Amino acid sequence: MRKLLIIFIPLLIVFALPKEYLIPIKALPPELKADFPKVKETKIIKERTPLPTWQPVGRVDTVFFTTYDWQFNSHMRQRIYNDPGRGVHVTGMTSLQPSNFPDRNMRYNFYDRATQSWAFGQDGIDAINARCGFGNIDVNPMEGNEFIVGHVAGTQYLVPRIAKDIAPGQGIFDYGDCQEGYLWPPIAITSNGWIHVAAVEDDPGGARERVFYIRMRDWPTPEEPRLIAPQPGEPIAPQGDAHGIFASKTSDKVVIFWTEWDGTGPDSGAYRISTDGGETWSDVIPFPFPEIFTPGSETLPELWLPSVGGFFDREDRPNFVLCFTPNIRDTGRVIPVEMWHYVPGRNPELTRICRIMPETLAATVGYNAIFAGRPSIGQNLQNGNLYVVWEQFDPVNYEPTTQRLRADIWGTASTDGGLTWAPPKRITEPDQTSKRFPFLAPIVDDMCWIVYLVDLVSGFYVQGEGAMSMNPFVVHQVPREYLETGIVETKENKLFALKVYPNPIRKHAYLALNLEKETKVDISLTDVNGRIIMNLLNKNLPKGSHNYQFRIPQELKNGIYFLTVK
Repeated sequence: MRKLLIIFIPLLIVFALPKEYLIPIKALPPELKADFPKVKETKIIKERTPLPTWQPVGRVDTVFFTTYDWQFNSHMRQRIYNDPGRGVHVTGMTSLQPSNFPDRNMRYNFYDRATQSWAFGQDGIDAINARCGFGNIDVNPMEGNEFIVGHVAGTQYLVPRIAKDIAPGQGIFDYGDCQEGYLWPPIAITSNGWIHVAAVEDDPGGARERVFYIRMRDWPTPEEPRLIAPQPGEPIAPQGDAHGIFASKTSDKVVIFWTEWDGTGPDSGAYRISTDGGETWSDVIPFPFPEIFTPGSETLPELWLPSVGGFFDREDRPNFVLCFTPNIRDTGRVIPVEMWHYVPGRNPELTRICRIMPETLAATVGYNAIFAGRPSIGQNLQNGNLYVVWEQFDPVNYEPTTQRLRADIWGTASTDGGLTWAPPKRITEPDQTSKRFPFLAPIVDDMCWIVYLVDLVSGFYVQGEGAMSMNPFVVHQVPREYLETGIVETKENKLFALKVYPNPIRKHAYLALNLEKETKVDISLTDVNGRIIMNLLNKNLPKGSHNYQFRIPQELKNGIYFLTVK
């Protein structure tokens, strides 16, 4: 028998899905704002807070800090790379200043496998020699050195600047600039070492809609930019920071993808692929849409900004994760979320990963977010297993000063090439922080290495939602078996693992139970004297992961209670 201490405080009122909580809040990126937002600083946190406050699955390391809690509007871009022969490279956009962010940069750190430590401690180093931002990282598979990009100020317009380390993990950079007049420039590197950039034209008229492709075959000389996405007004045309890029490490294939963001109807998305290192490109290929959200009705699926992730698998096929949300009469919604795996040419091309639909929302998700989104995907090259991680909001855990829900990191796995997927697993625990912008590194060992931002005040300071805080970027090593089965083998060989959240409990209790084998499970809520308040579960359960929601009786008084498990 096991007892789990919980505290019941019925002070939180969980509302029944108000309309304002269902509609996404679309924000302009900071580069398009004339002035920095004025925020009522009700909860300023300037000190560096040790993390985590919960007992994590696996190991969590802080790699740098930032007050700049916003990263980008668009889909997840590679922020971490796991090189089996050398170590783990990680980057993120940071600043340590309270306002205006004159020191904003792409921060860098490196986990050295030889010393089993982070080369630049918990602070990291600036990768680029000027104020910059909105970039990512990739590694040259031929030489092993990392490249980090960000846009910097030019004479009149913004300029993508690429930093090249002289050797893997050294932190001594050389620089190469692309042409002036482009911004939001993620990069990807193919097997031949060529650098590929997808960037938006810094339009003098301020539209910033057209996505261009820039190639750099010879360092540091860029080739002429080429328009890659449709012109504004054409079908599936991007708008703003709504694009991404990824490349193969075994061939010369490159994919550039984008989603719409025009507010005139359900947003869709598309991609183009090059099989010759960017020399030629396919026609525009629209993403397929599954028949979901009551086909034939006024409710249609859409792909919104933070909805797509992609990579090339070990068969050198592009893989995408697509997060669909409903659009009702030209108005988007943040729930439910349908997450699908798309592999062009596979039969079937689309398979459902999961459907996420909370019963209640205690607050809104905030700027440029859906309830579950910003996915990234990777693969174990030895056995072919696939892994997906994403940010997902807790429906009842929110920051009282901002009325913004707090997010955690979730994940899942597939052992059959994406045809079926394990039930989603919560990787982080609910607490007083919000975990955002996760990215999964290429999988080369027994761990899934994930980088994410821990926002101490949920609601982006940069977007005017909340007060400033000093937020850690962390790298979380999660055992692959946890995402595959929900169970991590230990020396004690525990029969089960049980988690309850939120804790303190308010109106609802959520239980996550993982069993190593088929077992009869009896769970009851008891007081400090051992008296049973209510029976929550009494049944035979199969091996695997199980999730339950229970409503706490209204007459239950504040106090300390136990979950008793037999």
